Amino acid sequence: MEKQVDIFDAIYEQSRGDFPLQESEKEAARSFSIYWGFFEGQVCGSSASPARMMVVAQYVIENDEYKPDLTKNTLAYFKHRYTGGEQQDAEFRDLRFRNRERRYEELVHQVLRDDEASDELQLAACLLVILRYRNNLFHGMKWTKNLQGQEQNFVKSLDLMMYILPIAKWKQWEVNGQ
Repeated sequence: MEKQVDIFDAIYEQSRGDFPLQESEKEAARSFSIYWGFFEGQVCGSSASPARMMVVAQYVIENDEYKPDLTKNTLAYFKHRYTGGEQQDAEFRDLRFRNRERRYEELVHQVLRDDEASDELQLAACLLVILRYRNNLFHGMKWTKNLQGQEQNFVKSLDLMMYILPIAKWKQWEVNGQ
């Protein structure tokens, strides 16, 4: 039987060839990639967008099963990562919101700096950051910066998505054509 190639090793050989990933980093990226596809299909009607994330946040917050602890934990992690200094500002810019997403970028930036934001806006901001992780990973942006240092981003994102999915799955979303 032929030995299976480690896809991450192959990518690094074909690109820069430096900074091989730890097994835990590989597993976090794999798990995030696989679970994102499931989450998007179940929660976002196979059509994730910033507008859809806003609707998902509203629906989840209004649900009796919602408990804000995990959102607050995830938001605290994002605040630490993306606010407070020059390095954090650079990390926030690396989320790479698209030009047409500026209002969502501003919302996330505001929530990360505002301890009084509503539970709905806190969850929406977390989901918007997770959507940027997805877009940056699937469209190659994470590869230009390396996947090193991304493990906790993926782990925190997975925790929140796994919590939200049972609350919001199979919801028939209607988001004004977005």
